[in-house]
Amino acid sequence: ATIELTRSLDREVVLVTLLDRLRQLVPFDYASVMLLEETSRLSVRAIFDGGRGVPVSVDQRAKFEAADHPVVQSILETGAAVLIPDLSAHPAGSLPTGQLREGSWIGVPLFARGTVAGLVSMAAAKAFSEEQVRLAEAMSSQASVAVENAVLFAQMQASTARMQALSRRLVEAQESERRSIARELHDEAGQSLTSLRIGLRLLEREIAQGAEITGRVSELVRT
Repeated sequence: ATIELTRSLDREVVLVTLLDRLRQLVPFDYASVMLLEETSRLSVRAIFDGGRGVPVSVDQRAKFEAADHPVVQSILETGAAVLIPDLSAHPAGSLPTGQLREGSWIGVPLFARGTVAGLVSMAAAKAFSEEQVRLAEAMSSQASVAVENAVLFAQMQASTARMQALSRRLVEAQESERRSIARELHDEAGQSLTSLRIGLRLLEREIAQGAEITGRVSELVRT
């Protein structure tokens, strides 16, 4: 399981692999992986759909405030797994259990850089055991390393993309400046050459008429 979890640097692949492998150790009827997007806002990134784990697309990710679910908030604050043997003792909607309202629930934290980065939520019609909680924690610990690696890789990719975008904008700005300078030089040189051409024609006429041309020559030199 550890080898398979660390095989990919794609975060969604890691989360789906976590659910698939975890179900072999802790049979559940419903499960999801939630990651923190902000200080207390979670988004569902992968779910078990009854057959296998699947990633959740960006436009379909359920999001909620941890403060709306006190047990979830407790996991984020303490970094400790929680087992609820009887879901019926909790108000409907108080836990992210999918459609299950009876049975038991386990919430296991995921870590990144030493802090809680999310959690795995598992629910089943049958009661979970303390041994299954420990197995889930062990698997979560391995997954946390893989998730952190995936997060770091994604950050590196994003940083590289930003650098490439900045480089492109810099090149575009330089090219734009070069074109602007070229136009200015072209316009200025064109004006000077036109003025010089007119002056030379006038000079030709004055020479033909035997006029004094010293002043005119000096003027053309300055042009």
